[in-house]
Amino acid sequence: MFVVSSIHEEYAHGGDARRAVRTGSPLAFRVVSAAALIMVAVLRASSRCRRRS
Repeated sequence: MFVVSSIHEEYAHGGDARRAVRTGSPLAFRVVSAAALIMVAVLRASSRCRRRS
C-alpha cells in the first residue's frame, strides 16, 4: 500500500505515469527497507532476551 501511495503522490504532482513510477518507487522502497531493518533488530534483541531468561 505504501509503495502505491508514493507513486500516486508523484503522479498527482507531475501527471506523468512513467516518471511517477521511476521517482516514487525508490522512495517507498527505502522506507520499507528501513522498516524491515528495524524489525529485524527488534526481533533479534527480543530473542536474545528470551534466551537469557
